[in-house]
Amino acid sequence: MEEHSLISVVIPCHNEESNIPRLYQTLVGVFTPLASLYDAEFLFIDDGSTDGTDAAVETLAKNDPRAQFISFSRNFGKDIAITAGIHNARGAAVIMLDADFRHPPELIPLFLEKWRNGAEVVIGIRKKNKKDFLAKRCGLAVYCKLINTIFGTAIVPWETDFRLIDRSVADVFNTFKERQRNTGALIDWLGFKREYVEFDMDKSMNGGAAYSPGKLFHLATYSFVSHSLFPLRTMEYFGTFIAFCSGLFGVTVFFEQYVFHGAWGWNISGASYLAIINAFLAGIVLFCLGSITLHYKEYMDRNNQTRRGAIQ
Repeated sequence: MEEHSLISVVIPCHNEESNIPRLYQTLVGVFTPLASLYDAEFLFIDDGSTDGTDAAVETLAKNDPRAQFISFSRNFGKDIAITAGIHNARGAAVIMLDADFRHPPELIPLFLEKWRNGAEVVIGIRKKNKKDFLAKRCGLAVYCKLINTIFGTAIVPWETDFRLIDRSVADVFNTFKERQRNTGALIDWLGFKREYVEFDMDKSMNGGAAYSPGKLFHLATYSFVSHSLFPLRTMEYFGTFIAFCSGLFGVTVFFEQYVFHGAWGWNISGASYLAIINAFLAGIVLFCLGSITLHYKEYMDRNNQTRRGAIQ
């Protein structure tokens, strides 16, 4: 780690016109006492805002070279905005921070201290809030339990996108090609040495929730499907089970009808024969689909790990 390091702060923005000036002043106030240790750059990612966010950020960029911005042609989502920021960040460490003050910038020095002490990923953990719905708390507990026990990815309940990643982590992250992504889950999947910082999440300055229940469910579902081989293995095993059972039943029916000449009294119609054959073929198809996609994903994972090892 260099004695005087550049720190990149990535800030996804969507309709945050009123928050941008205050956030900028707060960040300047945070980094001014740290000027002997760090330089800073502030990357504002305008994610297709419909207010004056782009103009507010552009004004900052004209007056301070530390403030930079990327403007999307439309709203692509927070994770894509964060990804664009990480791809363009030049710092020895990259900090991801919401523009609506849900993530307190005042904690950045603590993140940097843990980073200087050897942490490669520092994750902000939101303290539990009694106002959270019971369904949300239960859903999060189930989600984390599934991810941790089935998928082998260490996820801490109430972790947020407020986090710091080392340059080595950012370089590996930049090799990912997923178009739909959960940034936090991808960083968690990478591993690396982690530290955690707890904080109280304040109410958004623009009054809106970061994610609606529908978006949270979609994000959890996507993470469940995309970051594990478990669904593919389930498809392969389910196909094997269907093919085995229908095949065994078909052989039994064949012997009952044509070897023992209906001695067991089974009344098997032509439609039943067709159903047995269809079930057997469906099981074979499921097995083949699961097997092919499973082995292809494992092949791609090996290639990704080879590239990550080369970068490191």
